[in-house]
Amino acid sequence: MNQKLTIRDIAAACGVTIATVSRVINNKPGVRKEIRRHVQRYVEQIGWNCSSLKTRIPRSAGSKTVLILCGLNVLNGGGRFSMQEALQILIDRLEREGILPFVVFGRTLQMLEECRKLKPHAVLLFQKNPWLEEPIRRLRKAGIRVAVAYGDAYAGSCPQVHSDYEAAAKSAVRRFRALGCRKIGLFAGNGMFTHPKTPDDIAQYWVQSIATTLERTIPEFSLERNVVSDQFGAAEDLRKTLRSGEFDAWICCEYTMLQRFCREAEEMGIHVPEDLPVIAFCSENAGAEVPLRVDHFVSQVELIADCMFRWVMEESNPEPEEIAIPYLCQKGVASTMRKKETNEKPKEMK
Repeated sequence: MNQKLTIRDIAAACGVTIATVSRVINNKPGVRKEIRRHVQRYVEQIGWNCSSLKTRIPRSAGSKTVLILCGLNVLNGGGRFSMQEALQILIDRLEREGILPFVVFGRTLQMLEECRKLKPHAVLLFQKNPWLEEPIRRLRKAGIRVAVAYGDAYAGSCPQVHSDYEAAAKSAVRRFRALGCRKIGLFAGNGMFTHPKTPDDIAQYWVQSIATTLERTIPEFSLERNVVSDQFGAAEDLRKTLRSGEFDAWICCEYTMLQRFCREAEEMGIHVPEDLPVIAFCSENAGAEVPLRVDHFVSQVELIADCMFRWVMEESNPEPEEIAIPYLCQKGVASTMRKKETNEKPKEMK
């Protein structure tokens, strides 16, 4: 990895301006989608570290150095603006304590191996997949503390903190039942699987957790029937489902999914949430210029950052544990979370 690579070098390699690269890495508007993806792919390939967050990797790390490894879902937003917020809070707290945080985007597996040579005080991951478990265990065996924020299912290799997806999904069901809603749809970015048949067809673990919780909580809920994907921006299946009127309530995962859902519904004359109740999983400040109209679950990023900071500061290498932080539910400006007029009693949940 070229440690001296700058934004100017990235701009030259991608054939764009420095301002464009800056907008991409800071998740700012004003960049065409294809250009944004082109720059993001290049950044991921080279494993570049973002200097705007004071993140130049040293030749040898010391006892006061913390390496933070992130995927591009943190760099480009990816709907997970809570990750960006938690990351910045954590960096600020570490710097106030005189600890040097170095953030690297992409090439996480290679960086975990590199950390065995650098021997930093701690390695913090803002992503985790099953194939990272063994490298994490090797680092801990070498005496290097490792902790994870968000990530996939807890596997006991190191401490991990995440939002409580399961409790929030159950809360959404209770809120919809109080309105008299009987059939709930889930709209999320599931890639090429328009209607996933199994949990493995859902790429993002947190969305998978929400979907499987709904499947366990609602007897008539099935992944293949109730979950609809944006299919990389192709909304035909969503429009078809909305026209059918099959679902009388929806959960949207991520701010971008909420935007797309509302746009498609409005074009069909369906006003959200007045005509169709919707609850979203997204941050209030996730790029929104106006307050969100629908009720939404917000990750408590300060508490997530607090856990990561505590694990860094503990005198001894922290033992593996899983901490699930409850979501906060914030009211939308056009909230419909009040009892509908209905002659039918809500179906009892098991």
